[in-house]
Amino acid sequence: MTETATAPKEKIRFKDIINRNLVLVILVQIFNNMSVSMMSAFMNMGASAAGVSTAAIGTAASIGTLVAMLSRMPAGALADSSRKKMVVIGVLAFRSICFLTVATMGMTGNAGFLVSRGVFYGLGWSMAGVVMPAVVGMMMDKRVLGTSWAILTFFQNLPKEMVKALGTSLYQSQGPVVATLVACSFAVVAILFALGLNFNDPRVKLPAPKKKQGVLKSMKWQYIPVCLVMSLAVFSWTLSNTYNNVLAQDRGIEISSILVVTGLINSVAGFILSALCDIIHPKYVLVFLYVCLGVGLIILGGAFTYPVFMAGMILCTLGATYSSIITIFLFKSVDKSDLGSVQATSFFATDILSTFAGALVGAVLTAVGYQTGYRILSCSALIGAVVLLLFGTKLMNIGHHKTEEEA
Repeated sequence: MTETATAPKEKIRFKDIINRNLVLVILVQIFNNMSVSMMSAFMNMGASAAGVSTAAIGTAASIGTLVAMLSRMPAGALADSSRKKMVVIGVLAFRSICFLTVATMGMTGNAGFLVSRGVFYGLGWSMAGVVMPAVVGMMMDKRVLGTSWAILTFFQNLPKEMVKALGTSLYQSQGPVVATLVACSFAVVAILFALGLNFNDPRVKLPAPKKKQGVLKSMKWQYIPVCLVMSLAVFSWTLSNTYNNVLAQDRGIEISSILVVTGLINSVAGFILSALCDIIHPKYVLVFLYVCLGVGLIILGGAFTYPVFMAGMILCTLGATYSSIITIFLFKSVDKSDLGSVQATSFFATDILSTFAGALVGAVLTAVGYQTGYRILSCSALIGAVVLLLFGTKLMNIGHHKTEEEA
């Protein structure tokens, strides 16, 4: 049976939500995110100023996505290994080295940027992207994982925009190497806080390690169907994330004030929706968000006035928060010893669809225009909502059954 089914029901106490581990995890993730946000703020700007072509910058991003997809399995195996602290320290340090590679070799020309940004940065980004959420999930009490995740997300996003501004300012005044060194210093602080994490805390103690398995077997293939269903919305998300601002400009709608309003709503709603996953099944929260995203896109497709566009953007912004709920859904449903593998599996499923999502969205809009294209592509999220509502639990239970047989 799964951990959820066998865990004894105990009264939830305040210290199960706010405790030393959660505070440390929040601090680790704050500085981890600060490191990434600062680097992403100026990386492509620096490359362009150094003479790297626009085509090379785009190609490097594609190579990075491919490298990330291929490295999901070893990243999942690392996250599920028995030496969690060393893994966290290792991936944060390795990613910092990748940052420095981009700031030096990456600024020497097209070839250097393709290798440093595409291969090294893509590998470091994938490793940390799988390991960090999985380890964070392991440090949380599953009964209040949604609330804990809401608190974590709220605090780790607070300095995000400020750090981006700092990164841009440092790059412009001191150059890419100095700005990157500051970004890496944030990762060092994250490592220092990670040293204090206690994996023997009885509230979050992991099951006994399972028999060591090969890297290629670390992917939880039985969860691919449910992860693919939850990833269907990536087409709608790609449309919203890429073209909403373009659509507003095309129709002469002032977008900056709308972004301020949607940003505030998103911060509050994200906290509430994550915490709600401790009260109702995360599946229903996901269905709600997919419907919001799909309906929001339909509204935007036909929006030619400011109020209507505002309504569509609010729904789209709300719906686009679904990725954190997917993580909560999966982490609540599987054994803690499998969190790294399941996180890797979820990312892998999204990678599969993302490889052609951008091209498909662009082709649809080119062929039929914004209004019809938005209606067509909204179906991605709406179909995902229907399939998840009807079959999500069954697909997840199939995964549970196979996990029992493998144990």
